[in-house]
Amino acid sequence: MQFTKAPENFSTIRIFAKGLENYTAIPTDGKGESAFLILKFADVKKKYEIEVDFDGEDKEVCFNNYFSTDRLTLGFSNEGTLFCVYADGEKIGDYDFLRSFITYDGKDYDFTNKKVTSLPLPGRSEGVRIEGEINLPGQIKEGNFVFDFVKMQGFDEIFVRTTVNYPYTPETSSISTENSSLGRYSDMKWTQAVPFQITAKLRGDLKVIKRNFIGDVSSFRTQSFPECDSKNKYIASFNHQLTGGFVGLEGENKGLLIANARQVSNSMAHCPMRLEEDKTVRMNPFGTYFGKQRHHHGRAKDQILDVYTLVAAQGKSIAPAYNGNSETAVMALSVCDDAENDPKQTDFLKAFADGAVITCPADSTVQPFDGDNTVIKEAQKDSISENDLRNPVMTGIAGNLGRYIVKGSKAIMHIIFTQLKNG
Repeated sequence: MQFTKAPENFSTIRIFAKGLENYTAIPTDGKGESAFLILKFADVKKKYEIEVDFDGEDKEVCFNNYFSTDRLTLGFSNEGTLFCVYADGEKIGDYDFLRSFITYDGKDYDFTNKKVTSLPLPGRSEGVRIEGEINLPGQIKEGNFVFDFVKMQGFDEIFVRTTVNYPYTPETSSISTENSSLGRYSDMKWTQAVPFQITAKLRGDLKVIKRNFIGDVSSFRTQSFPECDSKNKYIASFNHQLTGGFVGLEGENKGLLIANARQVSNSMAHCPMRLEEDKTVRMNPFGTYFGKQRHHHGRAKDQILDVYTLVAAQGKSIAPAYNGNSETAVMALSVCDDAENDPKQTDFLKAFADGAVITCPADSTVQPFDGDNTVIKEAQKDSISENDLRNPVMTGIAGNLGRYIVKGSKAIMHIIFTQLKNG
């Protein structure tokens, strides 16, 4: 929802409704003009009538290094670094649990935490806010981020609001091929955008838990990749798991699900994952990985496929699309035990993900949100002349000419040999 006049402090928001047990409002912009509401009612209904005012207590909350619900505990340093995570008292994460970075020109640039504060919120809820900067070499405009972690009485989940304003770097590659000319430009040095990578230390044979867009919950084992083909022990990015509300990982000890509020930000498959050789799996909600893809057996001994991925446009990273743009998402982190076979564990996540529609009188101080949580910058050429713009295919060849020649020669020889063999 959005406000016709932003409250001075979110903790003063009060919500009244029949059967309402608890509530909170999570800010979704830097000015406090919009919020994501979470309401807990005693009974399930198709319609609720609520009243909102701003006459509540102006809370002052002290920052606490440990942020806990009954099942999940996050430990924050005084600098805002997440250094430990516990699920039902068992450690499932340390400094590697949460990482945010951009891979630019072959190097990782981590988000820089600058400030951590308590976040006063309405209802029986508490929050922690982490703010910081994002910088890249040669940037025209620096980036920044805000991560809000929120807990509510009556829920085991920890809710997260992420707003990432990506830095802007000069765009010197034309996005054009023989078949299209989009009139936009890009910086091909962007190869990975990883705003909120989660790496949970889960034991045993991991499986991906996913919900599709007709409500089915299913899973697949991550070790099925190397079992089918030994070259798939490491996969830089796999993303065929639909994200119809929530997705996550489950091991023999515990599982961790990530639910996303679909009315805030969503896509068919917003959470690519990475499989490491030691069987670790990393999750990258609303980001993009790049690198070695899943290997498939073929009679061409990989030669034609290698050349194809070097030359084809779809063989390039989509990370340049993040350059200079902004995105806000609201998620819930939830501990699970056997999510696929126990609907009670996922009922709340489904409700959180699918959400509700708010309607208000025209003169109300609260209105349905009509903005956009993903903001795309306007196309521009950064004062670069047409003659200096580089086609992305030629940009890829530069620095990779040796690979093109070797792989291309092998592919051509394979085609000639096959033709001769077949007469």
